[in-house]
Amino acid sequence: MTVRLVHLVTLGWATAAWVGLLMAGFALDAALAAYPGANGRIVLEGQSGRLVSVNPDGSVPVDLGVTGTNPAVSPNGQTVVFESGGALSTIRADGGTGSLRPLGTGAEPVFSPDGAFIAFERNGDIWRMRKDGTGSTRLVTGGTDPAYSPNGRRLAFARDSTIRTVNAQGGEEKRLRGGLERPPQHLAWSPDGGSIAFTSELDGYIASIYQMNSDGSGLRLFREGDSYCYTGPTAGCHPMAYTHFSRPEYSPDGSTLAFSDQRADYDSSLPPGEQLKIYSWVKTAPVGSAQGNDEYVYAGGAPAWQPLNPPANDMFAGAKVLSGSDVSAKGKNFAATKEAGEPQHAGISGGTSVWYRWKATAAGQVTMDTCGSDFDTLLGVYTGASVSQLTTVAANDDAACAGASTLQSKVTFAAEAGRTYRIAVDGYTGVWGRIALHVTLSG
Repeated sequence: MTVRLVHLVTLGWATAAWVGLLMAGFALDAALAAYPGANGRIVLEGQSGRLVSVNPDGSVPVDLGVTGTNPAVSPNGQTVVFESGGALSTIRADGGTGSLRPLGTGAEPVFSPDGAFIAFERNGDIWRMRKDGTGSTRLVTGGTDPAYSPNGRRLAFARDSTIRTVNAQGGEEKRLRGGLERPPQHLAWSPDGGSIAFTSELDGYIASIYQMNSDGSGLRLFREGDSYCYTGPTAGCHPMAYTHFSRPEYSPDGSTLAFSDQRADYDSSLPPGEQLKIYSWVKTAPVGSAQGNDEYVYAGGAPAWQPLNPPANDMFAGAKVLSGSDVSAKGKNFAATKEAGEPQHAGISGGTSVWYRWKATAAGQVTMDTCGSDFDTLLGVYTGASVSQLTTVAANDDAACAGASTLQSKVTFAAEAGRTYRIAVDGYTGVWGRIALHVTLSG
C-alpha cells in the first residue's frame, strides 16, 4: 500500500504576517480575536489506514477506532470529520466508534471557524452542510478543496489552475491567483488570515507545497518535490524514485505547518514489480532551516491540527467542587495539561490532569476511586492552597475495581472533619479518556 507522511515545519514569517495585518489597519472580528490559538494534537491517517491522534512530537498515539482519511478537527477540538469510501462521518476526537455519525457522500471536509458548518467537495462542486449532516447546499459549481478564512466570511477553493474565494454562503466569486503550472489542491488558510498554503504538482505527479498571501500575491515555494531517473541494463528510464510534499496544515498558533511527505526509492536488486519501495516518516524543521533538515515525528498522512481547548478544571485554581459524603462525578481529561509546579501523581509521569476539590463533612475513612473510567488513570489526593505547595495524602496508579485488577486507581485514608482535599486525576503517560470519580466517606 502507499503510505503517506507528515512533517511539522516552524514558520518564522507567521508572526510578521500578523503584525503586518495590524499595521495595515485590517479590522479584526471575533473569529480572529482568538489568534494565536493553542496547539493541540494532530489527527492523521496512520499506516494501516486508520485515524490516529498524536502529540505534535509524535508521542502518545491514540487509535481513533475508524478507517478514514482527510480528517479535519472542529474549532473546539472535540470532533473529527473524515472521509471513508466516498462518504463523510464524524467521530469524537478522543476516539470511540460509539460516537460515529454518518453525514453522507463527500470528500475534503473542513469545519467553519464557528464549528456550525462543514464545507466539502461532492461530484466536483463545493457544498456546505450543518455539522450534523443536514441542510446540504451547493455553494460553488465546479470547485474543489475548500478552505475557510479565519473570520468565516470567505471560502477559498481551487478550480482548474486558479485559486478563488467565494462568500461563505455562496455568491460572487473572486479570483486570487491563476496561471499555476498544475491545478492546486489541499488549500489551507493561515490562522492570522494572511496566507494560503496549497499543493501543486509539477510534471503531473511531483507534488510541492507553495504559499501565497491571501490576496493572491507573493507566491513562494515552501517544500519542493523531486524525482530521480534510474537507468538499468537496457536503454531508457526505469521506474523513478520521487519525493512528494502535500496537504499543508497550519497549527492553531500559526507558527508551524504540518504536511504529508511521500518518498519512494528504486532498488534494482528486488524482483520486477517490487523495485519501487515506498518509505514514510514524520519530521519537524526549525525556523529558517533548509529543506531536508527535518526531525522524525510520526508515520502517517493527511494531517489535521487540533485546537487545544482544555476542560474547565484543567488548572488547580479551576478545580471542580464535589459535595457530600457519597458523591460521583463524570468528566474528561481530553486536552488537559500539566501546569508549572504540579507534582507527578503517584510518582508517575502523566501530563493530562484535571482537578477536583472536596471538603470532608465529618471525620472518617474516605475512599476515592476512578473505577469505571475508560483509560489508564493516575490518582493523587493532597492538601494545600497552591499547586506548587501540596502535601500528599494518598496516591495510586493501578488498583482493583469490582474484585479485579484494573488500570484505574483507588485510595483510602482517614479524613479530617472540615478539611479540604485536592484531587487530581491524570492519564498515565498523558493518555486521555472519560473519567468516573467516586468519593465515599464512612463513619
